[in-house]
Amino acid sequence: MKNKIKSYIIVLLLLISCEQNTIKKERDFWSKAIENSNIANNYQWIVVLPGVGCGGCIQVAEGFLKEHVKDTRIMFVITNPSSLKILQLKTGIKINEYSNVFLDTNKLFHLRSNNSIYPCVIKISNGKVTEHRFQKPGENAFVYLKYSLQ
Repeated sequence: MKNKIKSYIIVLLLLISCEQNTIKKERDFWSKAIENSNIANNYQWIVVLPGVGCGGCIQVAEGFLKEHVKDTRIMFVITNPSSLKILQLKTGIKINEYSNVFLDTNKLFHLRSNNSIYPCVIKISNGKVTEHRFQKPGENAFVYLKYSLQ
């Protein structure tokens, strides 16, 4: 019985370690993407909207973009867009009219992980990525961001 408990504890610790490693890799990726894109350091938040992926999650992100595009604390990054025209029709926003919307045509922000299909909210403090959350089933990154913006 004790060996089974020890085995479960070891597996749990390994899972936690892997999760922390993934978070660190993603955070490093976001930092490099921001640096390589030359996005100004004056933003408190970056919202990454993937062009394709989890439909409902992306719809939530598009709604957030529509409601908050004028908030200069937020940089919106649209990466790997399937159709810019459709996005503009759905949101009613002309992307090129806003300086805080970055069209990532070079896929600098296209995360190469299982989370690439989900929109991401990235918190910036003193020019550094301090936190990131995905909008995906079971996680509500945009609820967190709306609360943080108040």
